Amino acid sequence: MLPMRAVRVRGRVVSTLVGVSALNAQVMLVPKISMVRAFAPSHRTSPTDKNGSFEFRGVTPGTYAVIATLLENNKRLSAQQVVELGSGDVDAINLVITPGNDLAGTVRVEGNAAVDGRELRVILEPTEIMAFGPQAAMVKPDMTFKLESVAANTYRVRVAGMPEDFFVSAVRFGEREVPDSGLDLSHKRSGPLDIVISANGARVDGTVLDGQQQAFNSARVVLVPEGSRRNDPNLFKATSTDQYGRYSLRGIPLGEYKLFAWENVEPGAYQDPDFLRKYEDLGSSLRLSPGSSETRELKLIPAEGETR
Repeated sequence: MLPMRAVRVRGRVVSTLVGVSALNAQVMLVPKISMVRAFAPSHRTSPTDKNGSFEFRGVTPGTYAVIATLLENNKRLSAQQVVELGSGDVDAINLVITPGNDLAGTVRVEGNAAVDGRELRVILEPTEIMAFGPQAAMVKPDMTFKLESVAANTYRVRVAGMPEDFFVSAVRFGEREVPDSGLDLSHKRSGPLDIVISANGARVDGTVLDGQQQAFNSARVVLVPEGSRRNDPNLFKATSTDQYGRYSLRGIPLGEYKLFAWENVEPGAYQDPDFLRKYEDLGSSLRLSPGSSETRELKLIPAEGETR
């Protein structure tokens, strides 16, 4: 272990809205690693004082998001700033509270598949660090939805509650296709959000065997996208084998993937590029097309220190 100088982070939250004070704002300091690995240290919080000021002490160097949130008339107001902390204190962070924008849209079903819209939720997940957290809206029976007070940021679009063979096949915002990098709402832009879901997801089934060629129950099977698609956590799929060592993954978008089967893996660790790098050669590669079905027998990756 090496000694490391901790620093101080100070700043002020201000509001440009008439009648809205930053006095009761909550400020979070979120380390970048928290977005990559679910078991990483949690964020720290600090309330603002009567002047809207906040302070964090004993912060180790690294990349952080400083996030201020405030509830006003049941609407969330927010501000954020990403900071790189080195060996010196940071004393001049200014967060300006602003209201978010409402975003309406429609979910469309590709083909003739029947879907109950009341089971669906549209979720916007921020792409940078932790940002303002996910924002969600229930889909109405007529397949429309409305997200309220969406903060300016870049988001990945996800639909929860879909039947297991479904996946999101296309997302458009106004006249433009939403790129893999996400839905950019950092600037005010008009246009409804159009989401297309399809029942034509791919499927992978198989068995996990240990070193003695015996079926292994409770193995963690993880489908990992290849290339730049690893930046999208929604493309990772995970399940566990049953008592016969069998697994099944369904509703997979088309593309190239690798399959891994760990005896034991910490939640979210497989989304960390440094962790995956150690196991790349142990994965089973596959290419999936819409509606395709693959069967793969996987070799168990033993827990560290174990031989099977």
